[in-house]
Amino acid sequence: MRTVQTAAALMATLFFLYVATARAYFVYGDDIQMYYVAQSIVERGDFSMPLAGPANAMVPGIVGRDGRRYSWFGIGQSLAAIPFYALGKITAPLIDTVPVVDKYGNVRTSSSTFALFLLNAAVSASICATFLLVVVELGGSQRTAAFLGIVLGVGTMIWHYSTMFLSEPLTGLGIIVSIYALVTYSRRAGRIRLAASGFALGMAVATRSMNAILVIPFLVYLLLTGRQDPRKMLRSITIWFFPVLAWAGVIGYYNYARFGSALESGYGRVAFMFNTPLLTGAYGLLLSPGRGVLEYNPALILALVGGVVFWNRTWWRTPAVWLAASVAGTYIILYSLWFQWWGGGVWGPRFLVPVIPLLLLGAVPLVEEARASRTRFAIAVCFAVSAFIQIVSVVVPFDAYYQVLGGSAEAFAESLWEPAYSPIYLQARIFLSGHFVPAFAFVIYHSRVLLLVQVASAVAFLGASVVLVSCLRSVGAHVQAPEASSSARCGAEAHLINASSSRGQMA
Repeated sequence: MRTVQTAAALMATLFFLYVATARAYFVYGDDIQMYYVAQSIVERGDFSMPLAGPANAMVPGIVGRDGRRYSWFGIGQSLAAIPFYALGKITAPLIDTVPVVDKYGNVRTSSSTFALFLLNAAVSASICATFLLVVVELGGSQRTAAFLGIVLGVGTMIWHYSTMFLSEPLTGLGIIVSIYALVTYSRRAGRIRLAASGFALGMAVATRSMNAILVIPFLVYLLLTGRQDPRKMLRSITIWFFPVLAWAGVIGYYNYARFGSALESGYGRVAFMFNTPLLTGAYGLLLSPGRGVLEYNPALILALVGGVVFWNRTWWRTPAVWLAASVAGTYIILYSLWFQWWGGGVWGPRFLVPVIPLLLLGAVPLVEEARASRTRFAIAVCFAVSAFIQIVSVVVPFDAYYQVLGGSAEAFAESLWEPAYSPIYLQARIFLSGHFVPAFAFVIYHSRVLLLVQVASAVAFLGASVVLVSCLRSVGAHVQAPEASSSARCGAEAHLINASSSRGQMA
């Protein structure tokens, strides 16, 4: 129960931080399309995009079977946004702002859109809270889990994408919840945990169709850690897979309603354009100045060190850790091969945002074993640098920079490969110069009401932080040596196959 309280305090702390720093502005065509789908579902009961047309360069859409234009993105983000869209309609009379509409007629801000951006704030905070629960479930201490949860929420791109309306946070939540539910099932059984895992992964697939490939590592995990009785194992897999199939039915209906075929997503041939050389894409996603995940998230260096230095620890023999590693590896390989591995004119490697929590799991042994003051100081410096990069990305508007880069292919290529044109470097220079207008919602909306909302959220963030610190103090110092604690819990899962038959009745 104490762990759940700590996770809830962490979630509240980060949620208020994300609301206080929200920009609530539609930047891309992707977010506008998903917003239009949510709007259409609520207002008209269909999936078409009201303003899409041949002349709408930002939101062109795809012509459907009825001649109207439709989004080619997954339905998951739009479905999750429905209650927030409804909240926006209710609160719209309270927001003192003038709608911002671009030259194509697309809404960028309005009195009803701020509430919509609360979705990713809540989702991103939930990712960090679930991450904490996963670390504790796998044998990490609460203090380590909470510290790394803060690192995840403040020192990685999770923070930046909490301010957007893109689908990466919801995808990431589906993946980590699915893993957490499986881990708890492997320890305590219970059909509801199996079904919850399948439901969460199905949601991730509905949000981004490429996630369908992740069914493979999850099924392998179930087979390797399942019960020895073939009938019980089959029943467990069926329970897990049924919600995935239910989501597949939702996706099929969505496709048929738009394009007349359950298998047509709207991506067409683009969905199969995996023609980038693997090494080129992998270097670009992992190390390049413009999209390298380590450059944008230096905190992941802790995971790299933890994996190299503590490779022989029990932590790395835990099946769930290998499941997380296989999912992250699948993501890296998949998007390294895709023709647009850089993800468009965005901040950092956005395609890897869903697996950043999984990559950070590698830092657990390092933080658990950090006894020397030098080691702790190095960890703190790494976190501080990583947090500074996220602050720069949230406070300083970056979309104007990419509009300039989009003017030529050469300039955009320089932003990917040349350190001197790295968005991090240039954004940091702007931040340190102080010559910029903060990219906060109350500034963008010119709204006094949103100023009060964001200031109140900042105050609530401080209050929730106090509660979080109180929760951690109540935990006290490590009750057990980390190595012993990890061994006791992680070793149990590592030998799960041998012990599984003893709880067959719980299937």
